[in-house]
Amino acid sequence: MFNDSNANKTDRNTPTIDPLLRLPQVLAIVPVGRSTWWNWIACGKAPKGIKLGEKTTAWRKSSIQKFVDDLDKEGGVNHG
Repeated sequence: MFNDSNANKTDRNTPTIDPLLRLPQVLAIVPVGRSTWWNWIACGKAPKGIKLGEKTTAWRKSSIQKFVDDLDKEGGVNHG
């Protein structure tokens, strides 16, 4: 029987991939409207995205997860 003892080990030299999410994917995780999301970014309440083109923005999955985790800790977004 074949037994590869390294099969379940992670190569420490391999970089971790942090996927990029487009706006529809972000809004599926953070269920708010598009204008609310963009307003939160303008106010500094939500993470700024990465511009991939003139009309294309994406967010790192880890930054969206941190944003959601912070919302949980703080009890939501302060609208004031």
